[in-house]
Amino acid sequence: MKLEIDIGELSECMRSISALITEYEEIKMNLFKELRDSTTINWRDGNSVSFEQALHSESQETDLFLESLKIRKDLLNYIYTKYSVIGKKIKCDMGAKKGVLAQIDECHGRAVKIIEDFDDIDFSFTYHRIDDILNQKNKIISVRDELAEMKRRVSKMFEKIEKIENQIALRMKKLEEIKINDLDFTF
Repeated sequence: MKLEIDIGELSECMRSISALITEYEEIKMNLFKELRDSTTINWRDGNSVSFEQALHSESQETDLFLESLKIRKDLLNYIYTKYSVIGKKIKCDMGAKKGVLAQIDECHGRAVKIIEDFDDIDFSFTYHRIDDILNQKNKIISVRDELAEMKRRVSKMFEKIEKIENQIALRMKKLEEIKINDLDFTF
């Protein structure tokens, strides 16, 4: 699974949904208030009862739609909060985790082998170059240690992203359940 997150675009989307929610709430409040006020006339017939029932039904559907927008906004806010800690623009191929970690392991293994080769050098013939050889060995040791740290950080990053994606999937499943419940309500 390839993952691309742009925190700036996500932030803009959250602002748009917030504005839409605010606007929708105001319209709903004003419209249904006016419609309810218009039904307070003192006559009762089949049309007025039917109108009140339809008004009540539409009001409930509007509430469900608003709730669904709020849940989507909460989901986007969750995604924004979790991923903004990682970076502003994130591109990651989650399917490449094993391959990336294997390449780091391979490089680490090569560094270990080179260090072992340095340990096998007979300094009796190269005593005048011993400082240069030991400096090079220390550089390789540093690279080995950096590779071990890199593997730890990369592994931790993949785990963090996997955890975030699992939480997003759970939240999206909840959204789907709400959609199904909405359908049950309308039948």
